[in-house]
Amino acid sequence: MSLIKFRLSLAFLLISTGIFAQNIREWSDQRLTLLDFQGDVISGIPLDFKYDIEYKLKKQKIEKTRHVHFEAIAIFKPEESWIKNDSLKDLRLQYCNVLFDFVEYYARKSEGKANMHVLISEVKRKTLEELNDAIAVISAETKQGTYKPKIDYWEKHIDSILRIIVSNEIPNYHLDKLSMGYYLGASYVSLSGNLGKQFSSPVAFCNGLYFTWNRWMYAYQMNVLGNSKPSKAYYDEYNQFGDTARFKLTHHYLFVGYQIVQRPRFSITPFAGFSTLKMIMVDNDINNKKYNDPLKGSVLVGLGMDFKSKPFYQNNNAMFRYGISLRTGYSPYKYLPKMSGNCLTFSLGISFFMDTVKNYL
Repeated sequence: MSLIKFRLSLAFLLISTGIFAQNIREWSDQRLTLLDFQGDVISGIPLDFKYDIEYKLKKQKIEKTRHVHFEAIAIFKPEESWIKNDSLKDLRLQYCNVLFDFVEYYARKSEGKANMHVLISEVKRKTLEELNDAIAVISAETKQGTYKPKIDYWEKHIDSILRIIVSNEIPNYHLDKLSMGYYLGASYVSLSGNLGKQFSSPVAFCNGLYFTWNRWMYAYQMNVLGNSKPSKAYYDEYNQFGDTARFKLTHHYLFVGYQIVQRPRFSITPFAGFSTLKMIMVDNDINNKKYNDPLKGSVLVGLGMDFKSKPFYQNNNAMFRYGISLRTGYSPYKYLPKMSGNCLTFSLGISFFMDTVKNYL
């Protein structure tokens, strides 16, 4: 069956190759001009944009293995297309270039469906059906290429999509509003002033959870630092502690941020919020007796960066990725009368992301 389909696909290609002998133009970054529209104008019809998608069999050798796949090509037919020479001709030309970009997008999108196990004619038929439906929507919203605000909107929209696809960065999806993530890693906690004197274990375990809605990030992070020697200010304030006393420090972030840079695989998020610091003292000389200090709160400012991989799983609604997250936060504290200082935290973690996705239209 696969052999029959392969032969039928080749036959379809041989029949369709005649199209490339005609006066056609393949999609490129070079925009169409009025001179490209060479068809005879039909009275009462201001424009006609003729397009098609064709498939070429392409062979490629990678590491001594020959790979065969189909390349989809978006084409424009100048001799069958025209734009009426009137006051709206430049606006209609802009509209036709938007349509040509959409033809390219649907051609690229169909390449993943075109293989030796399916009929290329069937792939082409379904792709053109989807494309025609999309163009019908654009045509209605732009009033057949005469309403500039909507033409500008679709031009910007398809341009952002093609940049992603042509760069092969993340093809065939567009990020939606909702994103969620969890990261696990280590933090370097720097305490200055009396708060940080004799601080012996600056590396902490950290984990965090966040979700983003329409670029706004809401997040929580916890840093846990154990087996650390208290500062001299602690000894002065609480003289009952012996030299073997140690403390466990927990540092919590709760913050809101906005993604000033949002790319498919990279984002930068400044944030502000609230942080807390709590020390649990353990005096080993007094039968491991614990002393809990009151929870101290402070303002928090910081910056976060996320680097995301390509999806390891994806469906029509969401994609799942892993990556690296960096966080840095600053909080001033006045912990005790003799223990004031600043808390500066640098966190590095491995992250897991779930991003919702949507169709381009």
